[in-house]
Amino acid sequence: MLAICSGSGMGHQNTHARANSTTRTSQSTSIYPTLKESLTMNRILPEKNIDEAAIFQWLQTYICKTLDMNPASVGLHDNLDSLGMDSAITTALAMDLEGWLNIEIPLSILFEADSLEQIAAGVSAEINRQQVSVE
Repeated sequence: MLAICSGSGMGHQNTHARANSTTRTSQSTSIYPTLKESLTMNRILPEKNIDEAAIFQWLQTYICKTLDMNPASVGLHDNLDSLGMDSAITTALAMDLEGWLNIEIPLSILFEADSLEQIAAGVSAEINRQQVSVE
């Protein structure tokens, strides 16, 4: 229900709106460290070996769903730029890939690769590197 206020009542509504906006901002800021901690603490590495083909398939599916593309139009030799992936979408992809694999992936693997094939190889190497460092 919308009440029409005059005078000082309007200022109160604006103050309340700003407080809600500030609350939302501080809530989202305070959630991030908790999420980051959960991603880096007590990391459980994949028990089964995930090969480059599985990583490519995951990348292909993610890109197709995100950009509403046909899977046949996303190949091993395509790069993220040519597919229309900007840095924000690529960063989101990295976070989702980290969630799927339960490992931390350096963004350089995604941003410096010339193809999805190179990304899959880099991610696979990172999985192996992190498994060795845990053992």
